[in-house]
Amino acid sequence: MTSEADRADPSALLLDILRDLVRESRLPTPADGINLDTRFEADLGLDSLGRSELLARVERRLGTSLPEESLLAPTARELLGF
Repeated sequence: MTSEADRADPSALLLDILRDLVRESRLPTPADGINLDTRFEADLGLDSLGRSELLARVERRLGTSLPEESLLAPTARELLGF
């Protein structure tokens, strides 16, 4: 279910989802933390399966479908299109 806060700030929601995925997957966290410009592959080591999981979690939380090319986005900023 998407809350009012989620609709108001999708970037904060995406970062929360990404941080949860990184923690649960035991991926390395960059020294400067995770932000909209953190690179999925180079900084986090997120592979194609991890990207698919991230996309599924985002779609589930936002209650929407993202385009297939979202899987190719190198950063959270580009995943959201801003």
